Amino acid sequence: MIGTAWIGCAVRRTVVTMHSIWIEIPALDLSRAASFYRQVFGHDQTEVLDDGSRRITIIEGNPTVSLNATDGFVPGTAGPLPYFTVGEDLDNAITRVEAAGGQVIEPKTPRGEFGYFALVLDSEGNHLYLHGTG
Repeated sequence: MIGTAWIGCAVRRTVVTMHSIWIEIPALDLSRAASFYRQVFGHDQTEVLDDGSRRITIIEGNPTVSLNATDGFVPGTAGPLPYFTVGEDLDNAITRVEAAGGQVIEPKTPRGEFGYFALVLDSEGNHLYLHGTG
């Protein structure tokens, strides 16, 4: 969505609403990463696409998530931090994270009207937040 914003009295600029459409998450072991995300979020297994320089598997959603095994695209905790809702009691999702080879970094924490959040490490070493309503 594009709109116009007035700043002060004389400055006008165009404002573009930013919507996430695609998130790429680096993976060292694509099979292990796909298994982790399937176990935690309940997605069906998806095809691995390999163009010779990178291997990805796509998890449909809003936004779409691509698990990506490409040379130089390295998992870590210093980059962007995605938040994913689990739409349920967060405790169940946290249990699935640990069973799938992930680790809880910050336990379930209430954030007022925004629900509950937990910072976890996926099977590849990437941070992500899980969000739940209870």
